[in-house]
Amino acid sequence: MSRSTFSRVTRQALDRHGLSPVRHRRVHSAAEAVAFLEEVGDRIVLKPGQGAGSLHINVVSDTEGAARAVREIEEFGYGGVLAEEYLEGPVVSVEAFSHQGRHVVLGVSEYRVNEHFVEWECSVPSDAAQPDLAELHRVTAGVLDAVGLTDGPSHSEFVLTPAGPRLLETHNRLSGAGIPEMVHRATGWDPARLFMTVPLGIDRLPETAPEPQQGAAIRFLDAAPGRITAITGADDLPVPVRRVPAGERAPHMIPYLKDFAAADAGAVIGKHVGDEVSAMDSLLSSDRGYVFATAPTRAEAVRRCEALAAGITFHVEPAQSPS
Repeated sequence: MSRSTFSRVTRQALDRHGLSPVRHRRVHSAAEAVAFLEEVGDRIVLKPGQGAGSLHINVVSDTEGAARAVREIEEFGYGGVLAEEYLEGPVVSVEAFSHQGRHVVLGVSEYRVNEHFVEWECSVPSDAAQPDLAELHRVTAGVLDAVGLTDGPSHSEFVLTPAGPRLLETHNRLSGAGIPEMVHRATGWDPARLFMTVPLGIDRLPETAPEPQQGAAIRFLDAAPGRITAITGADDLPVPVRRVPAGERAPHMIPYLKDFAAADAGAVIGKHVGDEVSAMDSLLSSDRGYVFATAPTRAEAVRRCEALAAGITFHVEPAQSPS
């Protein structure tokens, strides 16, 4: 659940169409944030108005936390401070494709996140979404109509609250984190290919949402903060393993994923002995590497990823505290 921000203008468009009601407000001071907290009660989220990658996402429940969050976000400097009510429930994403105003859901994934709201695992098709699947399809189409999207891919995240799905964010692009490839593996439909072929008339969108044929999952590797002294276990995995060459910077957070097209599972190691790693407090720090797997069901793919990740160990020397 990246909880990365999306425009208050989008929230206002949803309000006008009566879609996915979420209390929200642009705040300009700690006092305004506290007033919104008192109005909402319990917890609120304070985040940059134009942020991304789970940076500076703050859940606050008291005056002190609100003041600290507003100060840090203002120092961060990405579009002011947006306040929203905290949404409780599982987070899922809907990957859709639109052509001439017709919206087709290609896949629905679910996430596991850490305390910083960084999605460290994504899997398809979502089991958590099954009771709300019809509503997710309906609301996704409504959201895309409300923001005026008629053509191309979209990535929309929802929280499955007790009151129904509530939109967390939406984007007129392919998802990151390898989700398009997981959708491709689960359904046979490749969102990245459709990006090119549908506008050119080479491929036609399916008439209805495709049924998943199997499960797929991707999981990012983690390591304690510090300097890596050894990486063990990768050579013993029963799957193809690739490494980002020493001295090279990976072009994105999921390098080589398309190179594994013929494999039903694999691993990528993105770090080397001597590299410094920080806490996984944003998607930008999900660069240790990843594992992925396909299986007859989503749950089996997740278990396979867990086993692969458990076989890789980053031995880390903790950073020395300043004296």
